[in-house]
Amino acid sequence: MDASNQDTSMKITQIIDIPKDKIGLFVGKSGSNIKYKIVLPTKREYLGESDKDDEQANEEWKQCKVYCHVKQNDDEVSVELSAPTEDCLSILKTKVDDFVKVFQNNSSKKKDSNQRTYSFRLNISDHFTGKLIGIEGSNIQQLSETIQKQHSLEKNPYIRFVKKLPKNAKDIFFDGFDSGEIGVIIKLNGDKCFASVMKLLTEYVNDTLKSECDSVNEQADESW
Repeated sequence: MDASNQDTSMKITQIIDIPKDKIGLFVGKSGSNIKYKIVLPTKREYLGESDKDDEQANEEWKQCKVYCHVKQNDDEVSVELSAPTEDCLSILKTKVDDFVKVFQNNSSKKKDSNQRTYSFRLNISDHFTGKLIGIEGSNIQQLSETIQKQHSLEKNPYIRFVKKLPKNAKDIFFDGFDSGEIGVIIKLNGDKCFASVMKLLTEYVNDTLKSECDSVNEQADESW
């Protein structure tokens, strides 16, 4: 075999922390991410910027063979890296690690984009707040769990009683209770479910305060 045709490139295979179902997004359309985020930046850093009219530099650019091939092995995703020298391979590995971090951060932001914040104004007296919260938050915890189960959420929604609400807060009116205002903020990660959450909140308030009113009425009847 002609020694000039022997492959003298440096190679390494490493596992990368991306989900199997995200390989296509990681690679990009027609390998665009691999090319423009990993391979070309590696060659630029290794060879330096060069003049387009510099024939020698252009030839060096062509001869600098840098490869990054993404593979799936069982439950793992790996990349096969190849570069002409150890120094170039080290740069290539760094570019891969950097892009994996960027990809993970972007994926995390996309997950967070499903975060919903719903604001409600309960038109009842704020002296009912304690009853709605319950002992050590037991009542509000029950509402949170109900919403979580109803919408198959990964985590229970965050529910908070507030005094100040945004202007777009939705009013919920109740009959048979002293009028006033109680602000409720509900935050969750999931699909849009405003109407359903509002319905569950309304039912929760009615059921919780109905038992309170029934108890008061029973005491009044006994004292009479």
